[in-house]
This record gives sequence, structure tokens and C-alpha cells, in this order.
Amino acid sequence: SVPVSSFVTDAMQPSDAELQTLLDQYRQNLPGYTPEGRPEEGRPGFFQLPKFQVAYLEAVFDDIKETVGEVTEEEIQARYQEEYVNDVAPELPEEMKAPIESPAKPPTLPPLNEEPATEEPATEEPKAEEPKAEEAGESKTEQSDQSLNEATLSNLQFVAFQDEPAESDSAAAEEPATEESPKEAPALAAPPKAEEQPKTEEQPATEEPKEQPETAKEAPAKPDDKPAPKEETPEEPAEPNESEPAKEETKTPALGEDGLPPAPTSDVPELTDELKESIREDILRERTQQKISTLMDEANGFVAELASKYRLGEFEKDEYVSLEDATAQIKEYAKSHNLEYIETLYLTLTELRSSEDYPVGSAFVMSSSNSGGLRSVVDVLQESIPSILFNVGSAFRFDQSEFGMSQSRYIFWKSGYKQAYAPKTIDDEKSVRQQLVKAWKQQQADEAAKARAEALAKLVEKSDKPMGEALTDETVTGNPESLFLTVSETGEFTMMTSGAAPSTNPFQQQQQSPPRYSTVAGAEDAGERFFKTVFDELDVEGTGVAPNRDGSVYYVVRIKDRSPSSKDQLDEMRSNFLNQGWQAPYYYLGNGLLSQYSGDWRRELMDKYAVQFATPANEEQADEG
Repeated sequence: SVPVSSFVTDAMQPSDAELQTLLDQYRQNLPGYTPEGRPEEGRPGFFQLPKFQVAYLEAVFDDIKETVGEVTEEEIQARYQEEYVNDVAPELPEEMKAPIESPAKPPTLPPLNEEPATEEPATEEPKAEEPKAEEAGESKTEQSDQSLNEATLSNLQFVAFQDEPAESDSAAAEEPATEESPKEAPALAAPPKAEEQPKTEEQPATEEPKEQPETAKEAPAKPDDKPAPKEETPEEPAEPNESEPAKEETKTPALGEDGLPPAPTSDVPELTDELKESIREDILRERTQQKISTLMDEANGFVAELASKYRLGEFEKDEYVSLEDATAQIKEYAKSHNLEYIETLYLTLTELRSSEDYPVGSAFVMSSSNSGGLRSVVDVLQESIPSILFNVGSAFRFDQSEFGMSQSRYIFWKSGYKQAYAPKTIDDEKSVRQQLVKAWKQQQADEAAKARAEALAKLVEKSDKPMGEALTDETVTGNPESLFLTVSETGEFTMMTSGAAPSTNPFQQQQQSPPRYSTVAGAEDAGERFFKTVFDELDVEGTGVAPNRDGSVYYVVRIKDRSPSSKDQLDEMRSNFLNQGWQAPYYYLGNGLLSQYSGDWRRELMDKYAVQFATPANEEQADEG
């Protein structure tokens, strides 16, 4: 691309007479259109569209934030407790929820892989000779409890990790019963499963078990028919540990050094300085938004009351307030309530919508209709009666800040309006002179820019290299101090395109929008002249120059590929098009041309024959007419 503005120099300064001449020539039309409203690319135009002036109040977030006060340490602690501590409750395993009788004694845990007590086979002799738990309860001592726990833990160790019985187990099994607590401790110790015990002949036999067998030795006396698998080979104890203990691990937590289960883990984050600062900013943001809402609601009531007095006009002179007086009161109110009063320049609605200086142009109003929804401030102004001023509205928009999403509030009203008009002098409006100067300078630089683009096109034609290599060392203006040219590929595109407008009704088919010129990568502002040059004037590998829509840029283009690329393919494409019959996109195009030529035909016919409509000869004929 070769921008025309690159050839504008400081020496180009128009006189008032030159600007007035330019204004007289194009004052009746908009840019890019004739006075009759037909498109004409590159044509200057100075007809002024309707313009609005908007006044509004705004509560600036940073200004209000400074007035809400500091956040105390107690408030941070309370918010931390509410949002982080109370909302995170760790889920404990069922085993850890059971109460522990005494913290000094470890809980009595059953041996791993042990069958429930109800399932153990019981002999008649132990039932007759073994005292019940209630009868022997008073004879139990702390020493027997301790030996019970030690035997239980030893049994756990034996099942989980050892292939051979532990020494403590053998000692406990061979130790004879004492007189103080005869046969009590081994009787209370839970015996292993019969199928896991070694055979009877492997253990030394004594006379006491024969006369009065203990509970712990009854199971080996009646072994099952099946041999214990973990005693056959040293490797076999790993098999039950791989299957059964896999379930027990989730149910029985590992014990610590003190014999107690470990403390439950928590997902509650630590209250660090960084988290404190985050909580402080959250509280400040909430306070600020709440105060903004309160301030703007009160301001809306104040301004609306003034607006109602303004609309009274001269019917109520005692209550009437002029727009000038109301504006002065609103400014004073804004100053005393830490609000900002802003008044825009006279702008078209398009300029207001895209303005970065006046964010109210991109704000939204909550619709008061039954259907609800949102409307933009620009839409509200466009639908309003132009001559009616000081209709108050409330708008908002969301802004992204470093602390998250915040909402901006506005109280706005139309404070001025200018109808569309054709300016007569260059000083009718400041913006009119600015438009004239810009258009005049573009006209002066146009020839130099076009000449440079044509020279670059010739360089590309003479070179056997791709365009990017052929123009590697070239600058935009040809001056070594100018910017280097940028060459890019557009990718495939068509002259016209038509998109499908999405429908909000699920039962309604998608509607096809009218055709329009395609958007070309690298030449987004391309218009009719660009597409005619590319599609009608250039062949494959052909190079040419085409201006953009408003004539502010000249493009040096080279056709890399085209489809269809041959005459036969093109004839086939035309034949397929004709066989498709009526198509909506081409109806839009044809209808536009027909209406244009119809208007031209009538005008040309009247001009050709100098047709004049006769006026009534007298008032009587005028009344009859």
C-alpha cells in the first residue's frame, strides 16, 4: 500500500479562498456519494449529518474508592473466616470419626484379614470353661489391656510384613498362664484365622493345652481341610496383602509414633500478606460499588426533578428552571458529591459511539418496556425527538480493571442538537474547516502518490522475482528516509460475499443478508474500483494499481492465481450460474441497479425534452386542482 498522506508536506497550506471553492463544489453531498445519493468512491463531501451534544454525570471509581474508608484487620479476619475457613470442611474417613476413649492408649484394632467374631467356629469346651466378659470384667487390669494391645499390634505386624511368626507371638503363645489372671490375656487376644495358622505338629505341645486349651490355641487344634497358602511358599504372603489390604488401607489409617491416627489435612489457605491484600481489595471494591450506586441513585433523582421543572416552560413561572440554570445547579451538585460533570462536543451518533473521550457513548440503558433487554445510549438518542432536550436517563457499562470487573454508572441527558445542513462558509463550524483542510491536502498529494504506485508496479513487471523480493529495498515515497514497503499475500477472496444473519427465533430459518464487497486481508478498505481492477483488468501474473474506497491509499497488486483460470472453466461457471435460476443475492444487486437506472431515465427524459409542469392560471383553477 502507498498511503496518500505520506506525500503530504508542511508546505501544503490552503488559503481561505481555496477552501471556500472546495466547499461550494461538494457542500451538498456526503463523502463518497453524489448529491442524489448515489455511491461515487473518492468524492469529497461536506454535508453535515445531525449532531448531538450530551451532558452526563459520572462517578469515577478511583475517586469514590478514596472516600469509603480503610479496611480494618478485624474485617479481613472476619472475611477470611467466612469465605475460606467456614466454606472448607475437610471430609474425614469413617474410622477417624469414631471417638477414642483415652489419648494415652492406642485404639485396639483388629488384625488385618480377620473374619468377624460371629463367623469363628467355637468349641463347646471353651464356652463351658471360659468366663464371660461381664464376669471377668473386674479382674481385668491395665497390664492385661497393655498386653492385649501389644498382641494386637504384633499380630498386625506379622500379617502385613513378615513371612515367619514373630518372636513376641511365640513367647506369648508358650507363656503359661499366671495365677492372678489365669488364661485371661491369651483368651482375649483375637486369634488369627484357622487357615492362616501353621499346622499343629509344627508347634511344641504342652500338657496344659491338653487339659485346658486356651482360646488362642484352639484354632490350630482344628485346622481346615485346605492348607494355609501363605505357609506353603515364602512368596505367598504377598498375595493376600495385594488383594485384601488394598481395601483395608482406605479404611484403617496408618498410626503415628504416639499410636494415634494422623491429623486430617485441610484445604484452607494460609492467611498470608498477599491473601490479606486480596481480601482488602475485594472489600474496598464492594464498598465502592455500593457507594457509587447510592450516589448515582440520589443524583438521578436530583437531575430528574430539575428536568421536570425545565419542561414546565412558561406555564409555571415560579417553578420553571431554564437549561442554563439547571446546568449550573448540576455542576454544583456534582462538585459537592464527588461526581464529575462532562459535556461532549457536537458529534454525530457514529462519532459518539466510537469516541474514546466520552465513554458514555458505549454505555447501555436498561429498557423500560415489558420485553426488557438493553439498548445503547446512541440508540436512545437516535429514537428520541430531536427538538426535545433534557430527558434524563441512567446508563452503565462494565470496565475491566486490575482488580477485576467494575461497573461504571452515568446519568445522561441531551443538552444540544443540530439538524443536518449544508454549510455555506468555511467557518460555519470548526469541524467543517478541519474536514476541508484534510480533503484539500489529500487532493494535492494524490498525483504524487499515484505516480509512485505506478512506478513500483513497473518494477514488479520487469522483475522475474516475486513481488516481495522485487520491492525489498524500496520505500513508500522513494526517499531513503521513508518507511520500507510491506508486501503481503491476501489469500483467496471473491468480489462479492453474503453472510447469514443469525435469527433469535429457533423456529425461524436463517436469513441471508444482502451481498456486499468482500473484505480483503491487507486491503480492508477496498471498494468497487479495487475489485474492478483486480477482476476485470488484470490477468494471472498481471500487475496494476488500484485505489481504495475513499482514495486515501493506492495499492500495487499482482494476481498470483485465479479460479476459474481458463476460458472453458469460466464458460462452465457461467452456465452453472444460469441454470440455478432465481437467487436472492443477485436479486438485491439487480434491484438496486434497476432503481438507479429508472431514476436516471426519468430525469434524462425530462431534461431532453425540457418538460415543465404547467401552473394554474388563476386561483379558481388552483382550488379545483
